[in-house]
Amino acid sequence: MSDEAPDTIRPAAGDAAITFASPPPEGRARRVLFSVQKNEGPFLVEWIAFHKVIGFDEIVIYSNDCSDGSDALLDRLADLGEIHHRSHSPAPGTPPQQDAARLFRDSGALSEGDLVLWLDVDEYLCVNVGDGTMDALLGAVGPFDAFLIAWRHFGDGGNETWPGRQISRDFVMARTRDPEHQPYVKTITRWSDMVEQLDIHRPKLVDGLTPKDFHAITSADRRMRRRFVRSHADKFNRLTDPGEHHKLAQVNHYTVRTWDKFREKKERGRGNRSNEGRNGRHTHSYFKAHNFNEVVDDRILIHLDALGAEIARLEGRLSGQSPAT
Repeated sequence: MSDEAPDTIRPAAGDAAITFASPPPEGRARRVLFSVQKNEGPFLVEWIAFHKVIGFDEIVIYSNDCSDGSDALLDRLADLGEIHHRSHSPAPGTPPQQDAARLFRDSGALSEGDLVLWLDVDEYLCVNVGDGTMDALLGAVGPFDAFLIAWRHFGDGGNETWPGRQISRDFVMARTRDPEHQPYVKTITRWSDMVEQLDIHRPKLVDGLTPKDFHAITSADRRMRRRFVRSHADKFNRLTDPGEHHKLAQVNHYTVRTWDKFREKKERGRGNRSNEGRNGRHTHSYFKAHNFNEVVDDRILIHLDALGAEIARLEGRLSGQSPAT
């Protein structure tokens, strides 16, 4: 059997159609992971492997203006049918993430009822119920239109240089849980005509909705505040009520990784800003402020063995040494 993917999912220009070749298992929604990246080559295989392990059906990555070969890596993974990849070059003054979100919406890939989550490559979905999979998470919550999942920041774990893997004993030091903290969220969105477009933290909704129309819940196992639906302008992208924000799940945000990799992030620039301006965010002060090494959180390591096997499978396929399964 050929390793080549169907023509519908071969790499192409950013505005090319994307077609998901296989239907989801009967009786459940398709689970789609979406990301926008630039020069994230060293981290891509692990990130893709992890989210396959926990139960995403489709992974869609838009890349822009890469100089480290990551676009070629993504092309190869797309050729093998492992992901969907589109490269794009945003117009001057256009933030890459917003350009990619528009292209993805217009690609026609998403169908009514699909579940889609936008994560960056330094973000990993950590499910805190059951066996840590999407099956366990979705089995623990009722029906929803949006499921908002709180960030949890992780530090460098005392590593001065990059040790080779993100999901490892090297990176289990995190920020202390604080019920009064108001964390940013990432959102699993059920695609429908109530959603205008995906956005980095939460979906942009069409005008005129009421809380009765759109059911939003949180990783604290609570109904989201009514303002979520009514705040199209300010986006309302934090959990503002005190509570156990990570009860059901969290997004592990490895913001700083290690100092050497953080400096590379500064060179890449910010995905939600145009590439024309200076990146004033990723400074030494920012690193210190976001380098949380306060308590141990190793919940995500329950997937360590499965992750290692999946990385080996993907690397085998990339090298031409192993079949698809």
